[in-house]
Amino acid sequence: MKTKSIIRRITFASVALVLCGIAFAMIGTYWVIYDRSMQDNEKRLNEQLAILAGSLIQPLWSFDSNAVKIIADTYSAHEDVVYLKIFADIPGQPVYERDKVSNAKIAYKSKSIDYKDQTIGGVEIGISMNAYRDTLNNILWFGLGSAALISVFIIL
Repeated sequence: MKTKSIIRRITFASVALVLCGIAFAMIGTYWVIYDRSMQDNEKRLNEQLAILAGSLIQPLWSFDSNAVKIIADTYSAHEDVVYLKIFADIPGQPVYERDKVSNAKIAYKSKSIDYKDQTIGGVEIGISMNAYRDTLNNILWFGLGSAALISVFIIL
């Protein structure tokens, strides 16, 4: 009788130890991936701002609102872009503005548009964080499923 009790205690202690190890590994992995995804998002925002600002120099300089609209519509067609505002040298009067309804966390960034050492306008963008959230949730669920599966194999 005592043999079964000792074996049962060792089994449950082993399961608890393995689950704690898996939990620490999952928390560490989740934190590293979250931090990396935030850095990637910041880099992506900066790259997109630079490209968008560069492509808007000529249309803003020549007051070509049709070209600004085409560039802005093309850029804002991407599902992650939930906010886009382009303005000429007067920030309160946007040349183009698009604001999609989104429940997601949004990362905003802005950049001035310069031509010949003169600021001729600016651009503000907002990118949805849904893709990052979904990736992190998938990793979390995979880790929880793996922990449950390992626990079942140890108990059996």
